Amino acid sequence: MKSLPLISVVLPVRYVHEDWLRQSIESVLNQDYPNKELIVVNDEATQDIDGLIQEYRIRKYIKNDRNRKLPYSLNRGFEQAEGELHTWTSSDNYMLPGMLSRLSRPLIDHPEISIIFGSYKYANDAGILEGDCRASFRAACRQANINPVDFVIPGRWTYFATLGAAFLYRRAVFETLSGYNERLHGAEDYDFWIRASSSFRIAHLSLEEEPLYVYRLHEHSISNTTPGCFTTSRLKVLARQFLRQPGQWLLAKSFAVYSRLLLMSSIRQICHRLLKMLKRSGPQTKHLNR
Repeated sequence: MKSLPLISVVLPVRYVHEDWLRQSIESVLNQDYPNKELIVVNDEATQDIDGLIQEYRIRKYIKNDRNRKLPYSLNRGFEQAEGELHTWTSSDNYMLPGMLSRLSRPLIDHPEISIIFGSYKYANDAGILEGDCRASFRAACRQANINPVDFVIPGRWTYFATLGAAFLYRRAVFETLSGYNERLHGAEDYDFWIRASSSFRIAHLSLEEEPLYVYRLHEHSISNTTPGCFTTSRLKVLARQFLRQPGQWLLAKSFAVYSRLLLMSSIRQICHRLLKMLKRSGPQTKHLNR
């Protein structure tokens, strides 16, 4: 029987919550897919993690000389990867059991597919699950007046150009694209998927399947620790892609829809941050008004 391809998982670490980091590491190591490697990239972590690396006997461990940001860390990690298939995870998120096995099967069975992605759940900072991405995915498809089955068009960009957090792709994708754009911190994955969709076939699992990953929403996530970075970087990518292929984008019904969704997302992020600031300043304001 032909051996299973090696899967390389890169885990960049910046903000350290030890329990979350342990959960992230263990979720990779405990995957039932037997042929895998974990590569941890220490991006000037806020706490010492050397002991944790030794405890879990992680063979590939890279330490950046300073805080280099996520896209740089991903590139350094995948440069050390030996796997035929690539994915990455975060120190505050975790894989659900069977994720690597489920995502690898379509790539093994269908050589014409280069990238596969599935659904994921949301959790708050207490670890409580709060729904998953499938409802918003269906809503976005309705707004764009497309069938979810047609979410990906081979040879063109993906609608809304986001694959989420549960994905797997061939090594050739990373090599052809020369990795992640290190000047687009906050939108490196968004830019990566847009460029990939121009050259590689992308597929997604059925929305009827259970989610494969848990994405944690908390105050130290990139979108919260770098105000405006997420939206500004995505707008740069959007503008660049439009200038490269204006005809295709003007004809794509998703262009106007995504622009509107991006604006709405920006407004939601601003409102969310304002509410958090008001909650934090509440007791102080009350004290001053005595």
